Amino acid sequence: MLPLARGALFGLGIFAFMDSWNSFLVPLLVLRSDAIRTIPLGLIVFQGQYLSEYSILFAGVVISFIPTLLVYFAFQRHFERGIMIGSVKG
Repeated sequence: MLPLARGALFGLGIFAFMDSWNSFLVPLLVLRSDAIRTIPLGLIVFQGQYLSEYSILFAGVVISFIPTLLVYFAFQRHFERGIMIGSVKG
């Protein structure tokens, strides 16, 4: 049963990684020091009430998206195999 569920488990792992990587509310409530803030909290610094640094903000978003892409491409084969096994009618 585990080989059939491997693709779903890899998919769940990818989504769990993305959720923890992009977490905003929990680090905002827990972290008190500016020296150890996470990437989503650091990107908020570039947004002001009247003026936003969009070029720096978008560069930070692209850089923060790279690890998510690497995790997806590393496990893409397993993820797609699980989708194909689940969709085959037998």
